Amino acid sequence: MVAEFPEKNRSFLFTCKENYFLGIYPADNSSIDKPGYKASVQIARAHFDAGLHNYFMGYFREGRYLIQLWAAHLILEYGCPERDLETQCIEVIQEFITNFSTSEIAKIQKDWLDKYWAKK
Repeated sequence: MVAEFPEKNRSFLFTCKENYFLGIYPADNSSIDKPGYKASVQIARAHFDAGLHNYFMGYFREGRYLIQLWAAHLILEYGCPERDLETQCIEVIQEFITNFSTSEIAKIQKDWLDKYWAKK
């Protein structure tokens, strides 16, 4: 089963890139029903179902096309992370908000993070 992940691995990177250019962003409610968003979720769930949360968090090092944000959000929303991984995901999102505070995407991230904390 692990042998299949190199293809899925590339698919996630390409899906994030396509989503970026189509204006599909993680945590954006207007994107949830779009095929690119659904594809990202499907790829992430395949990793989580295989117990590869730590493997998937390797995407935190990716700086292009919001890949690190996609990984953090998907882990938080679908991966049921343990406390340490949850903290790392939140740090990825907070760092993005800090670094790109004037962007619309950062506003979406901040709103999502506020709602995430309200659920806790």
